[in-house]
Amino acid sequence: MSAKILKAISVNQSEYRSHLNKAGDFYEGMKLSENKALCHSTGLNAVHCAISLSDALTIYYLSQRFSGDDHRQASELLSRIPVEGVGQQAHSFKKIIAKKHMIAYEEREFRKGEAGEIAQQIERFYRWGVSVLPH
Repeated sequence: MSAKILKAISVNQSEYRSHLNKAGDFYEGMKLSENKALCHSTGLNAVHCAISLSDALTIYYLSQRFSGDDHRQASELLSRIPVEGVGQQAHSFKKIIAKKHMIAYEEREFRKGEAGEIAQQIERFYRWGVSVLPH
């Protein structure tokens, strides 16, 4: 059985700001959606915040961005950045991303409790990510 190849592209380090700004927009969208009990919007904004923030982090520290289809694999690239606590945060990222399909495509509703849980997860991930990037 062969190992999966991690798909990543080279990106100029200065591009991290664009992805950090996107993460901020998705974060604010998540908070607004959560306040209005828009569960699906809360969830998808959280997922996209995580993806954009992960991209900002890997671009800044590695000059690379994940380019595959399954963003759960992006946690492998994220785990390579040389920052304290990255292992736990990469694990949290993977858990957040794992909910994307369920929120967007499954027949069942994404519930208020689930929206609150993903909002708490992204709150911790976002605060950590922003704290280890220059503004």
